[in-house]
Amino acid sequence: MAGTDAGFTRVKMFEIDRYDPDFANTRRLESSEVDLEECGPMVLESSHSTTCRSSSGRLACPVRQTGRRDMPSEIQPDLAREMIDQAADAIIFADIHGVIQVWNQAAAVTFGFETTEAIGQSLDLIIPQHLRPAHWAGFHRAIASGTTRLAGRATPTRALHKSGQRLYVEMSFAVVRGPAGMVVGSVAVARDATLRFEQERSQRERSREGEHGTIAKPTSPE
Repeated sequence: MAGTDAGFTRVKMFEIDRYDPDFANTRRLESSEVDLEECGPMVLESSHSTTCRSSSGRLACPVRQTGRRDMPSEIQPDLAREMIDQAADAIIFADIHGVIQVWNQAAAVTFGFETTEAIGQSLDLIIPQHLRPAHWAGFHRAIASGTTRLAGRATPTRALHKSGQRLYVEMSFAVVRGPAGMVVGSVAVARDATLRFEQERSQRERSREGEHGTIAKPTSPE
């Protein structure tokens, strides 16, 4: 290679934003310098040892890494909290005892209870009395086994609203494990489905009325 700068003549800086969603605090920016005189069409592979390869896969030229800048790790928890709080669906996290620990804004809108009213309360806050025995049996079974019966599939159910109004929600559940792999609670994601349920019920009622509402015509006397 020609040139006096360690063999580089036309050097261009590349920055790669790397993030692995399976691991926390892994987002980072990696900077690399590439000699454009030596590299044509290529794929830039940046790992512990970065190289520049031609389209045929043959080693074409060296890539000089100039360092990487890690994204501030404190940004990630803040972003996660904002994502949960601004989500369109209600998100509720309860610990292994069924005590509410996370209650986002959509949950407040859906169930009528503000965050300050819900945090620290039992999930009974939003579960109708007649559904509680079945709920708690399923809850404790999921916490003990680490799995849910529906495997995350949403299911329609009745719920309680602070105002006392009739409320139907579509809700999915998942068991939550901490960094050590131990079960630490469960998360529920819910969406208000009351309007759809009421419309479907009205339609069923009209259908039944149509089936049984035919009045027999009087017969004329002979």
